[in-house]
Amino acid sequence: MREDLLSALSAITDEEKALLTGSSIDRRLYSRDGAFVVGRAQMLGDSPIRIRTHTRFVDFPEHRHDFIEIIYMCAGETRHRINGTAEIALQQGELLLLAPQTTHTIARASAEDIAINLMLLPIFLEEALGIVGRESMLGRFLLGCMQSDRPTVPYLHARASGLFAIQNLLENLIAQGLGGTVSSRSARLTMGLILLLLEENSACITAGSASTGQNPLVEAALREIHHHYRTANLTALAKRYSVSPSYLSHTVRAQTGSTFKELLRARRLERAAELLTATDLPLAEILPMLGYDNSSYFHRIFRARYGCTPKAFRLSK
Repeated sequence: MREDLLSALSAITDEEKALLTGSSIDRRLYSRDGAFVVGRAQMLGDSPIRIRTHTRFVDFPEHRHDFIEIIYMCAGETRHRINGTAEIALQQGELLLLAPQTTHTIARASAEDIAINLMLLPIFLEEALGIVGRESMLGRFLLGCMQSDRPTVPYLHARASGLFAIQNLLENLIAQGLGGTVSSRSARLTMGLILLLLEENSACITAGSASTGQNPLVEAALREIHHHYRTANLTALAKRYSVSPSYLSHTVRAQTGSTFKELLRARRLERAAELLTATDLPLAEILPMLGYDNSSYFHRIFRARYGCTPKAFRLSK
């Protein structure tokens, strides 16, 4: 993220200054409801969108929203519990899309943990829905948010830290929000492009379940892929949890919409993009770190994901 923008977002707000002196969350800033439903009247007023930084230095208590919320992790990490069961550690560059009425708690964030809350009314996302299409995964999620008080998919978790085009668009949208012009048509189209790029990289998205939250087996598979992407293996993981590979594969695909192999490939490519950007390591050294020994195959899947060769990607960054 641009240093000037991150510096502006890192500034301690008046609310946070009060929290640092020992005050607790003032629920009146967010809700007029005793059940702590964060309301559009308080948070958005007459605007279809509002962008604000997440409140740090306190455990944010269990609450719901009557609007769609997208959380973008600019720096650091925040830890979320959704519908009382699903645990998500949102890392830098990742997004969490929350449907209305989804129960949500957030663990205390430090000064270095910078998250942005994009609070949206359905009207702001109508053009985005037209761009991604009603039959896409994100389109179905948006339709559920627009047509039901209790959508069947409570959240989407997008591990998009390697998708720099999405991050650039989000930064532009955030900068517009700080300037007070975020409700323009260009901002709506920007949101549509962000969701379209996410849809094109849907292997990085995990969908939550309305009934029980994330399946523990799926959580285990996603942890394995995220932390042990070089050696992650479906058969070995299934054996560890005493299930068949076919059962684990079916469970992962049913809940995430992607196969174990697709998710692993997406994570490896995401890590490749990070290493190409942040280091000067030659590709020949990067490939074994990712679990690849075939450079021709890697070049093919990298180009399919990012639209250019690894060398061109590194030069562009």
